Amino acid sequence: MKNKIIAILLISIFALSLVGCSKNGPEQAVIELFDAMKNTDLEKLSEILDSDSSEIAEQDTFLKLIKKSNETLTYKIGEVTIDGDTAVVKVSCTYGDVNKIFELAMSNYFVKAMEASFSGEEVSDEYFEKILDEEIIAALETTTTEEYSTELTVDCIKKDGKWAIDTNKDNKELANVFTGNLLKSIESMVSSMESSFDE
Repeated sequence: MKNKIIAILLISIFALSLVGCSKNGPEQAVIELFDAMKNTDLEKLSEILDSDSSEIAEQDTFLKLIKKSNETLTYKIGEVTIDGDTAVVKVSCTYGDVNKIFELAMSNYFVKAMEASFSGEEVSDEYFEKILDEEIIAALETTTTEEYSTELTVDCIKKDGKWAIDTNKDNKELANVFTGNLLKSIESMVSSMESSFDE
């Protein structure tokens, strides 16, 4: 389970560390980024992002979740405001929210994980990871994504004559677009667990 949470965080960090470059203005940098996200094209993302996607590529089950969300991703570039070497690009987009899928998987996972923990037998981390993978795949097969629409701004910066996504700006909205709101779901789950421990 711990490894899976780390995997989600790696995916979120990858999504937050966006530095795609373009010669054709800030809007083109954003277009290239969203097109790569729509196709969950990690190879393309690796080309336009200053981030290593190899560890994420190994998380096949979570990539299935992200692909489920991104297959319905649509976006529209709005107003572009350029101020010297910085720019702000407004984007409106719609994508599949995988929250219900993830919540169902986690709910079923916790039941089975508790049963295994109290079985009196020694259970390996690999076994727990296998259960989680199975529950996510099962939830993907039985639960549909809900359409989620949002408007966000993407900060860009000009470096060496090329426009790039400004990675110094925290952009959780962008990370949630890429992960189908997985980041938001994880934050909510962690917050609920912390509240339970505080009671």
